[in-house]
Amino acid sequence: MILTLVSIVGLVLCFVLFKMTDNEGWGLGAFVFGILSLVVILSLIINPVVVNGDLAGFHAVQQTVLMARQNDAAMSAYELAALQQKIVDQNQWLAKQQYWARHPLTNWFYPKGILVLGPIQ
Repeated sequence: MILTLVSIVGLVLCFVLFKMTDNEGWGLGAFVFGILSLVVILSLIINPVVVNGDLAGFHAVQQTVLMARQNDAAMSAYELAALQQKIVDQNQWLAKQQYWARHPLTNWFYPKGILVLGPIQ
């Protein structure tokens, strides 16, 4: 999302340079816009891979929580506190991802399976 905004700002900067310098800044503006477009295209390729990797991590934490609850007597207070912190972190990550997956400008950027997940209880 941020990279898309940076690309739009770069495009605006390109046209501002073009207008301010009587067409002399066109080359620099085109170069800046080209670099920013390359960054946006790379982010479009990389983001689904990163989100799917984090989604696999979420499922791993979910399974760990289920196993830990089955063996609740064997956990110390420190292990329980660490596990609860991990649950909070993963639920926070899920809430952010679901927010952006529902947003009309970025919903195409996220896998649809993320919307059906619920927080770890």
